[in-house]
Amino acid sequence: MILLEPHNVIIQTTLTDKITKPSSVDVQFVDYDGVRFHLSTPERKTVLLLSMHIRCWDELVQYGALEILQREYGALLQPQSEPEYNVSLAIDLEHVPTGAEERESFIMSLALLKRNALAAPFEHAFTSQKGLESAAAGTGDLMQIHYRDEEAIYIQASHDRVTVIFSTVFRDETDRIYGKVFLQEFVDARRQPSIQNAPQVLYSNRDPPLEIRHLPNLRNTEDTGYVTFVLFPRHFSATTASATISHIQLFRDYLHYHIKCSKAYMHSRMRHRVAEFQKVLNRAKTEVATTEKKTASGRTMNGEPGQVLSALTYKPLPSPPSETINIKYLLAPINPADVNVVQGVYPAKPTLTSLVDEHPDVFVGGNEGLAEVTQVGSGVSGLAVGDWVVMTKSQAGTWSSCRNVGAKDVLKLPRVDGLTEVHGATMTVNPPTAYNMLNDYVTLQKDEWVVQNGANSAVGQAVIQIAASQGLKTLNLVRKRPDLDDLTKKLKDLGATEVLTYDDLADRSLTQKIVKEWTAGKGIRLGLNCVSGPDTTAMARLLGQDAYLISYGAMSKQPLSLPTSLFIFKNLTSAGFWQSRWYKTHTLENKENLMKKLVGLVAQDKLQAPEHEILTIPAEDSDEVAGQKVRDIFAKIAQGQYGKKVLLKIEGSQ
Repeated sequence: MILLEPHNVIIQTTLTDKITKPSSVDVQFVDYDGVRFHLSTPERKTVLLLSMHIRCWDELVQYGALEILQREYGALLQPQSEPEYNVSLAIDLEHVPTGAEERESFIMSLALLKRNALAAPFEHAFTSQKGLESAAAGTGDLMQIHYRDEEAIYIQASHDRVTVIFSTVFRDETDRIYGKVFLQEFVDARRQPSIQNAPQVLYSNRDPPLEIRHLPNLRNTEDTGYVTFVLFPRHFSATTASATISHIQLFRDYLHYHIKCSKAYMHSRMRHRVAEFQKVLNRAKTEVATTEKKTASGRTMNGEPGQVLSALTYKPLPSPPSETINIKYLLAPINPADVNVVQGVYPAKPTLTSLVDEHPDVFVGGNEGLAEVTQVGSGVSGLAVGDWVVMTKSQAGTWSSCRNVGAKDVLKLPRVDGLTEVHGATMTVNPPTAYNMLNDYVTLQKDEWVVQNGANSAVGQAVIQIAASQGLKTLNLVRKRPDLDDLTKKLKDLGATEVLTYDDLADRSLTQKIVKEWTAGKGIRLGLNCVSGPDTTAMARLLGQDAYLISYGAMSKQPLSLPTSLFIFKNLTSAGFWQSRWYKTHTLENKENLMKKLVGLVAQDKLQAPEHEILTIPAEDSDEVAGQKVRDIFAKIAQGQYGKKVLLKIEGSQ
């Protein structure tokens, strides 16, 4: 086990350096409980101002925090704190103790500023218990210290004990399991004769303990746990009280720190074992001859789209069988993921389709598109000829003129003023990805910030517009380029709040400005990543406490590397999002509601169609000519010659 120290190491090391060699300083930092500190020399370099902001300050003052700080720091405690902070200490470096031990003790006392402030309710409870003990009955006031978002400490004295209850939120299902196992060790350890005098520890999941069950607004969800410590007088005697306060304050951080360490250790061991097992399998693997799959035109199935794509003419569709419909595709976009599918490097694979009797089955490209219903089979309800529909089935083969599809594999699109064919054709991938990432992970309030990279991508532009419609502010990161001013104007016209380049993140003073001024020091709670690599590592440092980093792409083709400190001290959660998986795991009603919301934004002119170009393939083109047109456009896309969305309009005889 690793014991966390109650003092702040940054305060300790900075003061040690500045006492040895005074110089100007302006340092702001936040600890793992979201407590903000500021070390500065506002007037002269020999006088340091140490300020602290803690969210439960008013509660601590109620229980005697000011008296304790006055006792510990005397004249150092300033009558007026620095703006935006709760308490300030002024340290004159010319009057610090000269002896080595005295100086070290002085520095340590300053590094314990947070610990001493949080000691107030504990000292109050210990004093109350002594009074109740003499009366041999009664209980003291129930003190509540809301020191973290959605988490609190509850302390109550009675005539024979002091009860301390921690509420804690487990953001991850596995964290809850680890926590339960970890806390069971506290129970089992007390059975050992050497530590039977340790405080009793109780744990309950979801249901609050009886001592606090009467309080309003308590969380009773599956992700909430309550840990109860029962302290007897021997645990807070004159010789043990100080150590007890120091240790018990850190319990919540101690618990979550060890959960994350345990997960990291198990992951590393699992990766090692899997790697060793793969070596064994590779040695045992036999060579298997591979055969090359062909398309209808004789081209290889996977490869560069500019080489392997071809066109194929097929007969008019017969009447639709039961539970199916015939549709005519109006427009179908070419998305980056579509290119990866053709290359054979995308997780979702198209299915073989039989189109022409004399040809073998083929793969038909295209995942997204807008179609019009031309015929309705028996047993189909809710759809009629002329309705606009979009695909909900992955890899539906939308690069076609017409298809027969299952009625359950499409979603009717509401027809509203302002909804164009381009809107409809691009409605099922990028806007839903943006909307779900903004709303499924963190409940953001108006004027909160979202940071994203790849902001000029189709998803990035949708994020900007949808966030603006919800009253959110966006910090948008893009690559440095010659037309940066034009791109910045374009994104701000869509609703972007700020636009920066990845190079800007290297400017530390700018980063501090972002966190302090733009977000009022609270940090950003949602980051969206489609780039990965070092640029995303730098972006993640802008995130605040309990933030989520959602990854939906890796355009840099580099791995995502995140500092362990973000997980330990900021409780960062990193997750992945894939819209195709969302469609598979949600109901038809969920999908319909999502489309209604997005179409509603279009109707309000809050969601624009992407910049685009339409490539029309006329019905009279031969297969050879049509195929060459498609291959040419893909070759240009591969060379980066298109900054617009390309949509295919493939005409047919029906």
